[in-house]
Amino acid sequence: MGLFKKKADPLAQRAQTLNRRIAELEAEIARLSVNVAPGTAHRPDAAPSSTSVRTPPAAPLPSHEPVFEKMPVRFVDPRVSAAAGKDAEELGLKRSVWTRAWRRVKAQIADPPPANEKLVNYLAAGGIQGLRPLRFERRIARNRITFICVVLGLLLWGLLVMFRHTR
Repeated sequence: MGLFKKKADPLAQRAQTLNRRIAELEAEIARLSVNVAPGTAHRPDAAPSSTSVRTPPAAPLPSHEPVFEKMPVRFVDPRVSAAAGKDAEELGLKRSVWTRAWRRVKAQIADPPPANEKLVNYLAAGGIQGLRPLRFERRIARNRITFICVVLGLLLWGLLVMFRHTR
């Protein structure tokens, strides 16, 4: 039975898996960087040299940065944009007043999105030291409400028993 066993934390398991993979990749990078010497870069079958000091390349490597063209600046006439809005309303592309009003009402009722979603994820997963994860807080609240329900049930049962004995 698994009643008293602690559940495995999926985040901790994933972190261990990723840390092992990172260690494997770092070991492979170290192994490959030792095998590559300045003279053997083009010959993969050559034996690694005993010197560990690398010499800088003779010429700078070409940059792979994108080159952008300069474009002339075009200014938009404000009168044209107002006319475009009128045409969109006539064609049914622009939202009606009722739709906009309904969206405003829904925005007032609904909770606003969190300002920092990453912080919310950290709080939920327990990624910030010193703050308890949200799952522990939920468990404490669940245990508290269970205890209150049990005590209330026992009190009601006691009152029911007393009421039946007095009859």
